[in-house]
Amino acid sequence: MKIMVTGGTGFVGRFAVRHLESEGHNVISVDIVPSDEGTIADLTDRRQTYEVLSRERPEVVIHLAALAGATGKGGGVESLKRPYDYLSVNIDVTINIFEACRELGISHVVCVSSFSPYGRARCPINEETPLGPNNPYGASKLCVEEIAKCYAVAYGVRTVIFRPPLICGEGQKEMNALREFVTMAVQGSPIVIFGEGKHVREFIHPTDIAKALSAGVDYVYRMVSPYDVFVLGSKPISMRELAELVIQKVGRESIEYKPATSQAFDQFTDHSKAASVLGWEPEVKIDEIVNRVIKDIKPPAPSPRV
Repeated sequence: MKIMVTGGTGFVGRFAVRHLESEGHNVISVDIVPSDEGTIADLTDRRQTYEVLSRERPEVVIHLAALAGATGKGGGVESLKRPYDYLSVNIDVTINIFEACRELGISHVVCVSSFSPYGRARCPINEETPLGPNNPYGASKLCVEEIAKCYAVAYGVRTVIFRPPLICGEGQKEMNALREFVTMAVQGSPIVIFGEGKHVREFIHPTDIAKALSAGVDYVYRMVSPYDVFVLGSKPISMRELAELVIQKVGRESIEYKPATSQAFDQFTDHSKAASVLGWEPEVKIDEIVNRVIKDIKPPAPSPRV
């Protein structure tokens, strides 16, 4: 099958492209970032988006392209500094892709959203949990979903939407709690935990996202409704347990507790729908994710002898 992956040189995109190619698909990677393989295009430009889709004519578009997190923090925090950029880029890219699909008769899309549209939601989070984004990134992802639903219902561009929790693994630039804990430990700093560290999160490796995307490609051809939504998840782990796991592997025993902040709340899933409908379950455990991230983080250079 001919599949186009937007944002194909990004963190998740690279894993998705490799996995789909390993399954025998003809994969076209499209990204604004130059690479040795793939097509360079600015998908915020309507004309460029139409031209690349018209030239390639994929059977399915996997939509990953978005302005997400950075080396400092995740998309939610970064978007508070640059609200216009996050809203305009993520909305423009999405509407350009779906409009080009409508015009060209491309009727199958798999779209990746995130947990950010939920905001601070009651757990466990599932597909029916009310949405309430509390930052521009979350609002932009909610807009992405609404654009997808609009084109699915009104124009027959059938779409599968995935909402994954915190994605973490090797080769990542975006920071999150797991990468921060590993970085602190490797560099010899105390791991900082807010509150008692009892609040939980779920981390998922991009390999498992890639497998979900593959399952979504199959499902988008056989689903009955114009669009469908799936929450992806893993096994919850408390921040204290995560810090202890990192300490065990890195060999540094130092945790610093600070007063709880607004981020000290539970976030975990009921992803049984993805298991029952798609046959999808995460395979990369938190232990392996930590191992891979540790290999990613370089220890500080030794001080020169005087």
